[in-house]
Amino acid sequence: QETETAKTLNVLIVAQLEDKARQATPEEKQNIVKLWNWLIHLAKTYDDAKDYLGKMKSVNVQPDIVTYNTLIAKAPKYEKAQSWLKKMEKAGIQPGIFAFGALYSKDLSEVTADDILKLHWSWKARSNSLEAAIASFNKARRIDQALRLILEYAHLPASLKVLRKKKTAAVGYFEALLKDNPNHPNANYALGVTYHANGMFEDAKKHLRKAYELAQTDGRRQGITKLLDEISN
Repeated sequence: QETETAKTLNVLIVAQLEDKARQATPEEKQNIVKLWNWLIHLAKTYDDAKDYLGKMKSVNVQPDIVTYNTLIAKAPKYEKAQSWLKKMEKAGIQPGIFAFGALYSKDLSEVTADDILKLHWSWKARSNSLEAAIASFNKARRIDQALRLILEYAHLPASLKVLRKKKTAAVGYFEALLKDNPNHPNANYALGVTYHANGMFEDAKKHLRKAYELAQTDGRRQGITKLLDEISN
């Protein structure tokens, strides 16, 4: 009975929103979309959320960034969530940190770190949204994939957490890269950060200084200088 009552209530709410949208001016529809977003957020299933989206669009209420963020969060799998990014692009909406964070929080068992990086760089997304991917790979015990991301973004808090808890694996991963290429800028930096995070400051200095020599951006050099200053003090 309770379920049937809820269904009836949802039908009534949708009908009211549809009527309101049909009579609304373009300016009023900007407020109406918030009500549709609330309904999509409360949807019990992903399919229900998509159904509300369809009804919303049928009365010419266009989804906004909140609509897409909510659908990405509700999508059951990475592939389905990722498909909404393309729809956002088509709608002229730039995904933000919430969208990528929700995407990277999905089950990444069939996704590689290089897949994530390719997508991330193509969108020129903010680096801190990758924290969710690092945490997801770590949770799934795919440490090699987490370390692949950390190689590019060793400074992130999620990276430091992994580097402290998985020190042996991290040192082995980065040292293997340096064995093949002693002048690998990211491997030197990541290994220096690993040692620094674990209080092994003499080892950290060696690789951080090398990373400074190889650094290609002012931001990287400034970050290394800060770590070396912390060691000196």
